[in-house]
Amino acid sequence: MKSHKLDAVVVHTSKGKVYLRSRPGHHFNQIHFKQKDYGKEKDFKDAVRETGEIKEGQCIWGFINGLFNMPKGALRSASLISNLAGGEHVWYLVNDMPGSLLNVTGQKLGHHSKSVKFGAQFFKMLIRLSDQDSSQPNIVIFTHSQGAIIANLALERLKPQERQRIHIFTIGGASLIEPNFSHPESHNYFSKADLVAKITSYNFTLFLLQLHEGQKMGLAPEQVIQRLIHEDIGLYLESHDQEAIAIFRRQREKYYEYALWKSQNITILNEDTWRVWEHALTTPCYQQILGEIINKYQRE
Repeated sequence: MKSHKLDAVVVHTSKGKVYLRSRPGHHFNQIHFKQKDYGKEKDFKDAVRETGEIKEGQCIWGFINGLFNMPKGALRSASLISNLAGGEHVWYLVNDMPGSLLNVTGQKLGHHSKSVKFGAQFFKMLIRLSDQDSSQPNIVIFTHSQGAIIANLALERLKPQERQRIHIFTIGGASLIEPNFSHPESHNYFSKADLVAKITSYNFTLFLLQLHEGQKMGLAPEQVIQRLIHEDIGLYLESHDQEAIAIFRRQREKYYEYALWKSQNITILNEDTWRVWEHALTTPCYQQILGEIINKYQRE
């Protein structure tokens, strides 16, 4: 096949009925997955939508929106990505579940909510679309805010070889994709003025900012870490026993070594901004990085 198209979709209803629905013009606005994946929960209708035009040789672009970004807002964000890609087709998963704040809290604690389950199905659908194309185009997913949490948990529901097919780029994410958890080129970006990204991963993003500032001063990461450990000893350790201090120091070294490893696929944007709040996907630094990523994959 020269492009990723489906002639029909298999529809599974909550009452057990299964049927094929044709796709005139190779376009559909609605997908239903098997009810057994969701227990007694209701179907999440209009879970997957699309915008733009399928163009030969394009990547499979995907998007997962964040909190309080209802269907119209999700469409605007997906259309932004499509416009930056010259009008190319974009699949997007609409995250408009009720009780969103409670949903986010549960997801941060590792709960696989219904939107996470649909996220995993969304990824599998895009993998199938890539497999149906003889050129097997890259699968590139952009996530914003809560969308990064959904993507992170959804990846856990995939096989390792499936995760490696997904290029994920979190933009102002409320979660961060660890190195090599998905495709090796996956990356996380957040603005220095993005409070959502900083608050939702507070301890780690604080480390990132301290590391970033230290490197701007000409310090090596190891030097920054030793400074942080010295501060931690003063803050958290009341004992003056040298053995206790040595044990604590080794523990903190392991902690910061892991944090440094996690930092390798994270970029802090807009470091010189004076703003205190900068989270929308339309933020100039976020639009710029979206454009750069899209241009990179369009050239490949």
